[in-house]
Amino acid sequence: MAADESPCDDEQTLRVLSSAYLRLAKDLIKLDAGEESLAAGRNAVCADPDNLDAVFFLLDRLEKLNQIDEAWATLLAVEDRQSTPYASCGKLYFMKACLEYRRGHLKMARGMFEEFINKDHGRPRVTLAYGWLGKTLDRLGFYDEAMEAITHYNTLAAATPEALEMAKEGEKFQAGIEASTRWYRNKTSFEWREASSRKRIPSPVLLVGFPRSGTTLLEQILSAHSMLQAVDERPTLEGIEDRFFGSETQLLQLQKLTSRDAEACRQAYWANVARYVSGVPGGRRLVVDKFPLNIVHLDIYARLFPGVRIVVALRDPRDSVLSNYFQTFSLNPAMVANLELSSSAQQYARVMALYQVFRNFIPGNIYEIRYESLVGDFRNECSRLLDFLGLEWEDGLDRYYETASQRWIRTASYQQVVKPLYSDAIGRWKNYAHYLEAINPLLQPFIESFGYL
Repeated sequence: MAADESPCDDEQTLRVLSSAYLRLAKDLIKLDAGEESLAAGRNAVCADPDNLDAVFFLLDRLEKLNQIDEAWATLLAVEDRQSTPYASCGKLYFMKACLEYRRGHLKMARGMFEEFINKDHGRPRVTLAYGWLGKTLDRLGFYDEAMEAITHYNTLAAATPEALEMAKEGEKFQAGIEASTRWYRNKTSFEWREASSRKRIPSPVLLVGFPRSGTTLLEQILSAHSMLQAVDERPTLEGIEDRFFGSETQLLQLQKLTSRDAEACRQAYWANVARYVSGVPGGRRLVVDKFPLNIVHLDIYARLFPGVRIVVALRDPRDSVLSNYFQTFSLNPAMVANLELSSSAQQYARVMALYQVFRNFIPGNIYEIRYESLVGDFRNECSRLLDFLGLEWEDGLDRYYETASQRWIRTASYQQVVKPLYSDAIGRWKNYAHYLEAINPLLQPFIESFGYL
């Protein structure tokens, strides 16, 4: 060691390095670079294992990437280093409760979430703790207590400045759906003319449905096929959607779109897709464009890609709405509606009413697959879906969850789709039937039309 160096200098350097890695990790998250962010988080903890902010970040990333064993080992290492574990970092206690939940220790997790809430470690994480507690109580079979906890979560989340701002944007989204429904409801077709052309237009496979209807499950199954590559809820309509959705004026622009402008939109679409997957358009592998609520933009896809194949995930409307209410989504103008049961049901009714109009216009482009049927008869349902896509069954598709566990899944279903199929979520609404009585009139037409009586 040089004369002007000391252990204290080395420790300070490592603390600075750890903080720099943590800043980098957070910046990479904003850039949607999940794996790179995880690596930077690991480096932050390696440089300074006592940087509890870095430890929390790493644990949170590992949990969302379903790397629970590594997360637990990291947490135990922190416990060994701390003389008074979590005394200065209550959020690590919260993270440990989350990991106990993920490890299946539900009673332990319940007690920890309740203790965390009672100690009030700051509103954002208390809000999240209510969400996790609600899921825990639901799995333990304490349904009234689960509903009480998740209602606390939603009430607190709805009062945040972010949610209030998103609600304003959400009103525009709802108004856009209503404008599209008014525009198309009394028509018998889209009423546009596609210029005759012998040129084949490369098309994506569109995977849509009301959120929490099985779209992420289907995406992971299809991603396990060698001829398919999925775009996981990316803004593929960026720069296009705003031109043709929101008002009658914008819908008129779509109807009057020239062939030249349509080709320019297609090029813009494929440029967006190319930011996330390779070899498009017209590559050997088909692109699966999965974004559930793009179901309200089927007119845009049908105009740009006349041969587009559309896979629509259906699920019992009561289960879909209830599952949305129980999710701790990252808020956006569409998902903010799920902070109330009534507004979630209203959004379901608007979205699926518009879908039913679109379905009448392009029935040959659409393949509907029910979540319940997929769970009950996986092989046959998948084979029929693959037939629609012009593909054959491949060995290993029934083990989709093994490959899913190696991916960064960016949706609220990241915990479920890394497991083999299970039927627990079917008919879950029956445990909460009396809470759904007020919204049943909104859902009943779709319960009937989709065959869920």
